[in-house]
Amino acid sequence: MTGRLASVVTGQREPGVYRWRSSAHHGALARELAGAGWALYTLDGRLVTDVAQLFDACAAGLRFPTWFDRDWDALRHCLADLSWLPAKGHVLLWDRFGTLARTDPQAWQRVYEVCRQAVAARLREGAPPLYVLLRGVGPAEVPLL
Repeated sequence: MTGRLASVVTGQREPGVYRWRSSAHHGALARELAGAGWALYTLDGRLVTDVAQLFDACAAGLRFPTWFDRDWDALRHCLADLSWLPAKGHVLLWDRFGTLARTDPQAWQRVYEVCRQAVAARLREGAPPLYVLLRGVGPAEVPLL
């Protein structure tokens, strides 16, 4: 596979949470991933300025089950599961992720850790990989893809 996400789909880059500098359109990315049996989910960071909006955006974007309780443990559990979304791998693209980091730094730190924990749980369980790609201006401590 060649393309913007080849290192993800081919496993050259370990699943994780990364900053991603590409400006590629969601549709092009979705088609690229779908061709490899993967799925793309997007979060619009302009709409995520607090914890409640984060939970709502994740629930809608990743089609969380009705039992999702909109709390940190449920978010971690859902991201670590994703069994209702059959795919060889999953990419969550969070555009303008820095909005939450600016408006609620504590929530940003918490969701960053929840995402890292969910990715690690999926690796331990042998589940299809999850990559969380953070796009836009935001905290610099996130590693680059």
